[in-house]
Amino acid sequence: MAIRHLTASILYQNGETVAVIQAVLRHRNPNTTARYLRTLGLDETREALENALNGPGKVIPFEPKAQAG
Repeated sequence: MAIRHLTASILYQNGETVAVIQAVLRHRNPNTTARYLRTLGLDETREALENALNGPGKVIPFEPKAQAG
């Protein structure tokens, strides 16, 4: 089961369509594949990543280390 989860996750994160994932997982019905992807929480993960990457960035100041010598 873990290999199926991993496969579906990788395909989904790479932007593959539900139809492609459906074929790989050998689901007869695309609704089964969509439900499967939702149970993995991939929609929430993708949305969170997109919000983080497209939202306002945070700048964290840092002091470079002084070079010895």
